[in-house]
Amino acid sequence: MADSAFAFACNNRNQLSVALDTSINFTREVRVGDVLTATAKEEHNGKSTGLYTIRIVNQEEKLVAQFKGLCYRTDKKLI
Repeated sequence: MADSAFAFACNNRNQLSVALDTSINFTREVRVGDVLTATAKEEHNGKSTGLYTIRIVNQEEKLVAQFKGLCYRTDKKLI
């Protein structure tokens, strides 16, 4: 879920991006039936790199995981 949110966030400018570095920390267990929500925040938008933080929360808005990703933006268009 976090890596998909990262991919959508990185590629939101129709410029093909690839992951340079990622990490994830799990902070709380997830149980069957939990409803999870991912929110991506752009921390840095450079010419060739982007830094993103993705928070995964459960239905009680409790943090279950935090993901950090750095992407490289190529000169290729997605569409």
